[in-house]
Formats: sequence, structure tokens, C-alpha cells
Amino acid sequence: MDYLVRKIYEIAGETPEKEAVIFKKETLSYKDLCFKMEAVASFLDEQNIKKGSAVCFSAVSKPEMVYTYLGILRYGCVAVFLDKNATPQSVSHIYKKTKASILISDKNYGEYESDMHHIPYKNSFDAFKKDELQKGYELPKENELCEMLFTTGTTSEPKGVMHTYASIY
Repeated sequence: MDYLVRKIYEIAGETPEKEAVIFKKETLSYKDLCFKMEAVASFLDEQNIKKGSAVCFSAVSKPEMVYTYLGILRYGCVAVFLDKNATPQSVSHIYKKTKASILISDKNYGEYESDMHHIPYKNSFDAFKKDELQKGYELPKENELCEMLFTTGTTSEPKGVMHTYASIY
């Protein structure tokens, strides 16, 4: 069984300038995608996030969503997607339910903000140094938790489902 993150590194090694992510007029090559994934992983490391921890992030349909998701997996954490339209109350509920270590989002969560370790996307990954690229990638085990997906919670509290690496790859 192959894993997405390893496959992306493999393609980047063979054809680094090939387009990996295309969104409107913005594109990322495989090399750039790997660089951004490493930046996210490095950022999580600098924040002292433990491997296996849940990392919540707003799931907007932009390149940031792609490389943040992949960077979270690259680092060995559990990706917790948050709907871009989720209410602050729903986000707080998901953050607590998953026992997340951090929330990466440009949104303001008002009164719920104090209960979460919230970091905005803006400038979060800028301090990454290029010489740190590809420190090594440890393949996860098939039964390890990979991601958690939640409903928006419009009719009640958000409900989630957990996926292992085996269920998504």
C-alpha cells in the first residue's frame, strides 16, 4: 500500500516543476507543494505539537487547504477539517471533542477564542528555511488515525467520523 505524502515526494523527485495544485490563476508545482508541506510540518514542530495530535484547520477550497492537510499528515498528526462556514460554537465543540492541540484558521471565533490555541494562516509558515526540506518521512501504520470529518452541526452538535490511513489510501 502506498501513501499520498510519499507519492507526492516521489513525483517531486521525478518531475519537480510539474503542476500539482491548480486553483484559478494560482498553481503549485510538486516541488513547491513539498516545500509548503514541509513548512506546515516545521511550523507544527516549532509549536511543540505532538505527533498523533489532532490539528484543526479551516477547509477552504484553496491551495492552503491542500498543503495544510498534507503538511499535517507529513508531520504525523490527525487532520481535522473545519467547514469554512462553521459557527464559532461548532468550531469550539469540534476543537474540544477532538482534543485538538491547535487551530489554524484566519477566522475570528469571538468569545470561544480563549478556549483554543488559535493561529492564523497569515504568516504562520513563512519562517520555514529551505535547507530543512525533506528531513525524512516516516510511513504511518495502516491502523493509525489519519483524519476526522465533521458535519456542520446546523441541526444539532456536529458529529464526526474517524478515518485511519487504511481507510483513505
